[in-house]
Amino acid sequence: MFEGRFVQGSALLSLLLVFLFFSSCETHKKAEVTPRDFDLYIQNVKEADSLYAAGSYTCLKDAYNIYEELLAIPFEWEATSEKLFKTALLLGMRVKELGIINAKYVQKAEELISTYPHLSKFESYIKFSATIPYTIKGIAGGFLDIRPNLNEYYDWLKENIKPLDEKLKAKAKTTEFHAYMYISFYTAFSYFIGEEYKRN
Repeated sequence: MFEGRFVQGSALLSLLLVFLFFSSCETHKKAEVTPRDFDLYIQNVKEADSLYAAGSYTCLKDAYNIYEELLAIPFEWEATSEKLFKTALLLGMRVKELGIINAKYVQKAEELISTYPHLSKFESYIKFSATIPYTIKGIAGGFLDIRPNLNEYYDWLKENIKPLDEKLKAKAKTTEFHAYMYISFYTAFSYFIGEEYKRN
């Protein structure tokens, strides 16, 4: 009697293992990139890359929206998340230059670093972007005080401004992203950079 139950139990266990195997295969299949997904990705990433290279505020916004949608496709997610991060950070710089308040692009860039650990290499850029002031002229500029609190970042700036200057200057010749970051960085902190080099 016990032997029969053991045989039945073994048979049930085998069936369960077979079911789990095929279930895992089905799950894996769902995560695979279909030919349609691949074509959609290639077509849209080319458009987004062109918009990103154009560099205007509206083009960057359109590129940002496309990259964000492409993250839903399980293909080249590391490259896509990096492109989305860079676009978000560039938009964060542009909205400050244009005086557009309440935009959340730098916040989105921070969220991407938390979600995708390979983006942690850009963490110092998040830090300095927070210190870039808004450009607001006219009457609105007199009423709104949204300048960053430099006292909060002073120690970080003092410690990192020279190596960050050297890093961005070296990479500015290689990509549009680093070139734009360097222009924004130098425009905002040229005085501090000069003082730091004088001391050394």
